[in-house]
Order: sequence, then C-alpha cells, then structure tokens
Amino acid sequence: MSLPLLFILFTTGATDVWTESSMTKVFPSTVPAADAMESIRIYAARGENESFQVCIRAGKKPVEDVQLRAGALNKQIGPPAIRRVAYATAPSPSDRVSSKTQTLWPDPLLEPEPFDVPARETRALWVTYEIPRNTKAGIYTGALDLTFGKSPKRPISVTIEVFDFEIPETPKLASLFPLDRLAISDFYGISGNALEVWKPIYDALAPYPVSLALAANGDLLRVAQDGAADCASFQEHIDYVANHAHMTTIELGLGERGISLFPEPRSPSEPEPLRAYLRGMADWLADRHWLDKACVSVTSVPDRLHWPDARNALERVQRADPRPRRLVRGGLHPYWERYTDIWAVPLAGLDPTAAQRLVQGQSLATPPAYTALSMDASSSGAATGAGWETTPADAYDGSPYTCWRSANSPSTSTPEWLRLDFTDVVKLSSLSVLWEPGSEASGIRLETSFDGRLFSSATTRWEGHNATGPNSLAWSEGVLAMEKPTFAIRLIFSKTVSGGPVGVREIIAGKPNENAPATQIQAPELWLSLNSTDFPSLSLDAASAEFRLVPWVCWQRGFAGLTGSQFNRWPRTWAQTFKNSAVEWKHADSGSGVLMYPGLHGPFPSIRLEVLRDGMEDYEYLCALTNAVSDGRAPEDESRDLLPAARYGPRPSQDKIKDWAMEAQRNRVRIGRALTETAKGPRP
Repeated sequence: MSLPLLFILFTTGATDVWTESSMTKVFPSTVPAADAMESIRIYAARGENESFQVCIRAGKKPVEDVQLRAGALNKQIGPPAIRRVAYATAPSPSDRVSSKTQTLWPDPLLEPEPFDVPARETRALWVTYEIPRNTKAGIYTGALDLTFGKSPKRPISVTIEVFDFEIPETPKLASLFPLDRLAISDFYGISGNALEVWKPIYDALAPYPVSLALAANGDLLRVAQDGAADCASFQEHIDYVANHAHMTTIELGLGERGISLFPEPRSPSEPEPLRAYLRGMADWLADRHWLDKACVSVTSVPDRLHWPDARNALERVQRADPRPRRLVRGGLHPYWERYTDIWAVPLAGLDPTAAQRLVQGQSLATPPAYTALSMDASSSGAATGAGWETTPADAYDGSPYTCWRSANSPSTSTPEWLRLDFTDVVKLSSLSVLWEPGSEASGIRLETSFDGRLFSSATTRWEGHNATGPNSLAWSEGVLAMEKPTFAIRLIFSKTVSGGPVGVREIIAGKPNENAPATQIQAPELWLSLNSTDFPSLSLDAASAEFRLVPWVCWQRGFAGLTGSQFNRWPRTWAQTFKNSAVEWKHADSGSGVLMYPGLHGPFPSIRLEVLRDGMEDYEYLCALTNAVSDGRAPEDESRDLLPAARYGPRPSQDKIKDWAMEAQRNRVRIGRALTETAKGPRP
C-alpha cells in the first residue's frame, strides 16, 4: 500500500510536516511515522474542545520563522486556539515514567510567537478547536496555513465530525485541586484580594473543567485568634469563579490545613467558632443553590498515632454543621467509614468489592464469630501503599481490606508471630488465614493456650489455596487434629514465599460468621485520589494517554470525582527566573502538582491539563449513552460493548495503557455516532 502523494512530496524536501494526536508526546527527536499525514480528522460534540498537534521537523538546515495561521473553519466553527509546545524537566523519574533516559518532557503550552526549529530537530504546535453549542451535527472541513522561512504556504487540512449532542457546561465528574494563590501573588506581584485584580487569573483557569480550592492558602479567609471569620472576600471570589468556571465543588476548608485555623472552645459553655463559620457559609451557598457543591477537606489520613485527632476534627465539622460534606483522602480502613462523606482513595489496592460495599452503605467489616480481647505481634510495619503503620488488630477486625504486616522478614531462627486473645474460651477445630498479596507465609505453626500464659503446639494440617482472580486473596486453611478449647492462639511464621515480611489480611477463627448481618453505614461518595506513583497519574513523565484515561478509570471504577495534590505548585526558583524573563521549567518533583504554568501575560495551560479536559469530556459521552439507554432512546444490547470494561489495574504497562487509550477513543467515536442516531428519533 503506497503512502499518500502529499506526504511523499513533503518528506522528500528538507522539512517534514505532519499531524499527531493530542495523546502523542512529541520530542525534539521525534520523527514522523510511516503512516503520518499532514491532514487531521477530529471528532467532537457541541460545547466540546478537541486538540491535535502540527509537527515540524527540520532537515540539515534550521527552519526559521515558523507560524501557523488560522481563520474560522467555516460559518459555524471559529478559529482554533494555537499554542507552542515547550519542554519541562523533572529532577528524577517518577514511578510512572514512560522513558527512564528522557529528560525533557513536552508540557508547557506557550503563546504562539514565531519560532525556529534547530537542524534535525522537531517542534510542535498545539491546536484546539472549540465547537459552539449552536453547531449543527455534520462534517466540516477547512485548513490551517503553515509558513516558515521563504517556503510557500503549506495548508494543513482539518476535518471535524460534529456529533448531535451537547457537553454540559458543568461537568458531571466532580473534582477538587488546591489553588496556590500565594505562588500566583509572588509571580505577578499581586497585593491583596481585590477581585478585579484576580479576574484575569480566574478567566485563564475558567476554560478547564476542574474545581479549585480557593482558600487553600488561607489568604482569602481571614480567621481571627478568637475564631471569628471574615468571609467577605472569600464569598466574592467564590461567586465569580463558580459562575464563570462552572465549579462542581466549593471547598470551605483550608486545603491541607483543614479547619486548623479555627480554635476549639476551651469549655462547652464557649461558642464554637467553626459552627458560626460553616453555618454562615452553608446558608450563603444555599441562597445561591450551591449547597450541594460544598465540602470541607478536613484531613488526609495521617500516621496512625494521630488517627484520634483526625477523627475528632471530622466529628467537630459534623457537629458544627452537617450540610457541607467532609472529604478525607487516604486508603480504605473501617476506622474512617463513619466519619467521612467523600472518600478520596488511590486506585492501588482498591478492591472493587470493598468499593461496592461502601457505596451500598455497608461497613467494610463484619463482626468475627469470636470476639477478641486483644491482639499482639512480634513487629508491625507499614501497609503497602496505604501510608500508615499496621497493627495486629488489623488482622482480626472482620475486614479483609485491612492488613497486619510484620516489620521484619521471618526466618527459622527469628520467626514473626501474631497472638490473638479471645474474651472467652472457644472450641477451635479450624483456622483460616487470608494473606496480603505478595506477603504469603509458607511456614506456619499454630500454638494454643487455655489460660493465656502457657502455649503448646497444636497439631494442624495446613492447606494452601491460590487466589482465584485479580481481586481475590490467597488463603491457608488449618485443620486441627482434634478440637481444642483455647483462650488464646499464636500463629508463628518462619518463612514467606517472597522472602520479605509476612502480611495477614484476616484471621478467621472457626467458621466465618456468614450469618452476621451487614453493618449499615451512611454511604460515602468515592473519589479517585491521584498520585505520582500509581496509574492513573498526572506526572510530567507519564504517558499522555494516561492523562486522558483518568476520567475513564473514574467511570469504570465508580468514582464520582477526582482530586489531586495541588493545581499550581510553582517552585520558588521559577519566580526568580521569571522576573528575568528566562523561565526554565525545572520541576521540584514529578510535576503532578503543576497543571498550569506562569506566563508573562497570565497563566497558561499544560498538555496534561488539556488532555485531562479531553478525558473529562469523554466522561460526558459515557453519561449521555447511559442516559440514552435508560430512557429507551438507545438499545441496551448495542450500547453495552461501548462502555469501559472493569479491567483498569493500578500498574499496567505502557503498551497496555496505549491499547486502552486507543480502544477508548474508538469507542468514543462510536458513542458519538450512536448518540447522533438517537437524536434522529426512534428507528422505524
């Protein structure tokens, strides 16, 4: 099969020109693929933004004065936004890195001034079309004009297929990212909170469907020493941003500081300043019909020593005013399920069954058949990926979603052990141990004690069972040679399969308490908590396809929202170079907390933010198709295969991510066309 004639003509010259998807990272070393084209076809709904890249690779000589000009595509669709792709660096690769040898990563999207391309290097321009809400469905064509040096104008052919449905102004997928207003003030020399000064900043953020925590730094919300809050500026800024950016979430807390600025009353007779603040803000939001957007980020799950303090803070918010929802970030544990309304959890380690239990209003724990008096262990280490130290009680709390993990690796000479004391003497004939994946023990000995002081070995036949699926657990069943009355048991581990620490999800003494009714709780809303280590990530060096898949993962896993660590964590070094008009985009970490960059004329977006927006608009396709099936406008049997299957794992390979993204985009087009068909009315 021969290549298109136009492409052959272009590549035989000194300069290559072609188009790329928004999910392709274009580096200075990138060369056009064999099937590269200078034309592009994109697909969009009304009210949607869709992007692509125009790439220019110089030959033996540099290419000078590159410019891309565009008028309106036609009477319906106006000119696109055009930006120049620049590069940023991270100090060390994140766990999501797509290339460990790459140091420069395409991300900042600068103003499109004319630029040069060095010899044998590639540069890219980022093109975004916004489809007006009054656009009729159909296929539209036009062209961009690329010029450089003294070469003749090169037309970039653009075809846009517009689907017959509309992306809502307010996203259905909720979000929350803390806004670092102090960094903005430092970069732009903004003094004070006058709304008129801040409007240009907010206007630059408004096109992107992510909600920002405005008071994360505490500068907008003034709290006196006695706890009295001056909310005037805060409310004025919320009023502007919520109207212009169509926010899904309005954060009333202070980001990572939660409610720490509000002093606790020293006695029950003293007024509670937090109550006055939350009730006043909730009433103000209710008057504007925004109360359902209100939340308070009370805490991220701290180290275990400070769990009681965090729990008390959550209870304090509930007592002050139960209307704003409490948001907690961290891994799943039954300790927190009664104190949070929004639970933002990382994908890694999230068991779908646990998530389903929570959203159905069921506790993560079921009372064991025998009540424990106490638990003890030889040592306790950190839970894998959870961010806290485990305790022996996690191995007998009725929850297979918690885990005790030893701090040390067991051996024959220095084994690890778990001890369980019951409240009464029990007759024990069998015992089951559910293992933490990757921390299964291969050498187990059981000891029993009738009085809790003296232990003796209990002859036990152990049989191992492998995990039966990606979310199931391996387990070992021990059958005692004879039934023994016992007050305490001790499990001794001399070896693990991996050679590392031993991990026990749950001990089941006797038969499982299957008849125990599920404990009912108020169902929390689950959100995805993004980080730099797990899929999906917004790290600078992750694959671009990963950014677009974030909302697809939310849909597939049932997350109602997503949250990140920060929106514009600009390093101080940037401010110094910024004042000299020579900014070097050197991130202080993985870059996941920087979704916009500071520019001379205001903040400008990153590729990650643009692609994340594309993914959030994809999410609206999934919602629209589901609604069409529910309303009977789309056939269920034909629509089922278009929705994402339950398979997005926490650590897929780069090839798997690419495959998922390509499949998602194929289905997105099929969904768009299916919705266009439903708009024509019922089939004859």
